[in-house]
Amino acid sequence: MQRSLIENHWGINQWIRAFPADNLLSPIPLDVHNNNWPSVEAVQYDGVFTANTLHIIAWEGVVNLFAKVGALLPPNGLLCVYGPMGYAGAISPESNRSFDDHLRQRARHMGIRQFEDINALAIQAELLLLQDYPMPANNRLLVWQKV
Repeated sequence: MQRSLIENHWGINQWIRAFPADNLLSPIPLDVHNNNWPSVEAVQYDGVFTANTLHIIAWEGVVNLFAKVGALLPPNGLLCVYGPMGYAGAISPESNRSFDDHLRQRARHMGIRQFEDINALAIQAELLLLQDYPMPANNRLLVWQKV
């Protein structure tokens, strides 16, 4: 397993140990470029959460993420995505535009994604947008539900 897929799991598992709950599992690494995801028949999840990934992974990975999560979630299951987002072809504020420039200089496949493009993938995966929450540091928390 690539370290980048699990590098934050240690800290997340610390939180889970500090605040245990019967319905909270440890994080499960899911590689968007790998087709070896669990099947709905094998395991069922109530939700999937990803943070600060859509602007880092290649667009093909974003497409795969939505398709695979759409196939994995049961009806009413949730997909929550945290990170920066553009709207109507624009990225704001200036700090996010600078961040987007930095990402694109670092690697051609990186960059802040447009909400409309992401939501179109969600719709194809039978996910309905429930909420779009503004978050600190010019990020968003987008919540979709499987229909």
